[in-house]
Parts: sequence; structure tokens; C-alpha cells
Amino acid sequence: MQADPHSAPESNATRLGFMAQRLLREPLVQFLLIGLALFAIDRILHPPVKENRTIVVTRQMQNSIIENYDEDHARKPTAAELKATIDNWVGEEILYREGRALGLDLGDPTIRDRIVYKLKVMLTDEAKSREPTENELQQWFAANHQRYDEPDRLTFLATAPVSEEIARREYADVKAQRESEDLQAQTRVFLERPRAAINPVFGDAFAAALDQAKLGEWQVLQSTAGWHLVRLDARKAGKVAMLDDVRDDAVKTWKSEQTLKATLQAMDRLKARYTVRVEP
Repeated sequence: MQADPHSAPESNATRLGFMAQRLLREPLVQFLLIGLALFAIDRILHPPVKENRTIVVTRQMQNSIIENYDEDHARKPTAAELKATIDNWVGEEILYREGRALGLDLGDPTIRDRIVYKLKVMLTDEAKSREPTENELQQWFAANHQRYDEPDRLTFLATAPVSEEIARREYADVKAQRESEDLQAQTRVFLERPRAAINPVFGDAFAAALDQAKLGEWQVLQSTAGWHLVRLDARKAGKVAMLDDVRDDAVKTWKSEQTLKATLQAMDRLKARYTVRVEP
């Protein structure tokens, strides 16, 4: 009998069909097919969100910053202060998003400042500085030795601020050695105050007059707060620091500054990946 040329392909197709039916009846295959179907449906219903690199500083947020800038509501921030506050918020928002992208929020409450803190720690750890070379340390210390210099110091007495008339009457009492107990009680001792610290407290004119004062002599001087009886008791000359005397502290400070610099540079690189738009 002559063989049917179509019988072999048909038989193969039939066998493949039977095999497919048997596979489809397998629980594992059914589970995989259901999983693929659910995944496909989820991707259709919830397509992946494009990474958002735009930060919008809304007018509402700006108004909130202005309103809450001063707890006493005594003043509003200047334009420079507002910009600095917005820049700080933007920096934290960037750290927050980058931290989320790294999965730092997993297992933790989604609290913004916690994630920001985590990423700041990561950036700082990555930026920790090496030891400085001797030349680097020498150059840095030459530009910053004033941090370690021992300043000129003054020791003086000063009464509480009053009007000029009262201060001159008190001066006359002191010269006559009949000052009251109240005046003595209100007289303060300023022991070895750094010369540079006197100007911000008492004013430039007061500090300049104190520079010219004779030791142990009372005089009437005007400060930014009023008039005082003042007696200069001691002057202590300052001393220029030498690197070898403060080397360990200088190295720590150098490394700290380099770490901060590297951290800020890393932050700038992150900021460059974002577009910041402040609504008018």
C-alpha cells in the first residue's frame, strides 16, 4: 500500500498538540502562565513612572517659609535669607529623592528628614579625607594660623551702663573713696578678655580708649550701651602659633574642611541632575 505523504506531519502536529495539552494541565505551568498574565495586566494598568528630575518650589511653600521664618513674627526674611532657605530645602529634597532611589527608606518609616540624614551620612563617609601632605598642611596653616594664635588679652573692671551724668558722679565718689555698696556690687570683672572680643560688646570707641588707658586708673568711658566707670588692670600680649605646637589639631581641622568640601561637591553633582523651578 502506498504511504500517505501527509500522514507524518499530521501525526507530528497531533503529538505536539497532545503534549501542549498535557503541559497546560500541569499546575506549575498554569501557575507560571497566571503570573505572566497578572504581570502583563499590571504593566498595562500601572506603567512605570518616568523618573522625576524637576523640583517645583510652589508659591504656597514660599509663603509658608516667609510666614514661619521668625517664631515671634517680628520680621520677614530678606530676599537673600529666603533664597538661602529655599536652597536648603531644595538640597534636602534632592537628598530625599536620591535616598529613596537607593532604597534607604526600606524598612524605615517614610520620614523625609531620616532619609536625608542617611544620605548625608553616606556622602560624608565617601568624602572622608586622606592625610595631608606636609606641603598642603604648611600652606593651609599659613593661611589659617590666626585660628591658633594667642590673642592680646585685657583684664578690666566696668560698672553697669548709666547716663553720663550719673557715671561722672560715680567717678567722683570713687576718686573720693566713698563709692556705694551698690556700685561695688554692680561692677563686673572682665578677666583676660580677647582684645578682638571687646569691640562687638562695647563698641569700637570703647575698645580704642581701653587700648590707651593706664593700668590701675579709673576713667569714664562710653560704650554702645551707655557710660561706665572703667579700670584697666592688666594687658597680656598675644603669641603667634607655630605649626608644630598645634599640628594634631591642624591636621584634624584640615581633614574636616576637606571632607566638607568634598561632600558639598558631591551635593553639587547631585543638584546638577535636577531642574529647580521656583514659581513666580
